[in-house]
Amino acid sequence: MRAIPPEERETIISFDRAGDKALIFTYEKTWQTHCEKVLGLTPASDNGYGGKEYEFPKTWLRKPRKSRRKEEAE
Repeated sequence: MRAIPPEERETIISFDRAGDKALIFTYEKTWQTHCEKVLGLTPASDNGYGGKEYEFPKTWLRKPRKSRRKEEAE
């Protein structure tokens, strides 16, 4: 098994407008621990090199909004 270089160990969060699910694929152990222990998710897939993918409801994500500091400064 070939080791994955650090610059290729990504965390990818993906979702689309039509679907109701979001995905996180990550090599980062802190994200994996958070997904499993805090959110109670089980990996949907494991690539065998340390990367795991988690699926969760898209409603768990918050839409970005303007910073209050930025609004106050204007």
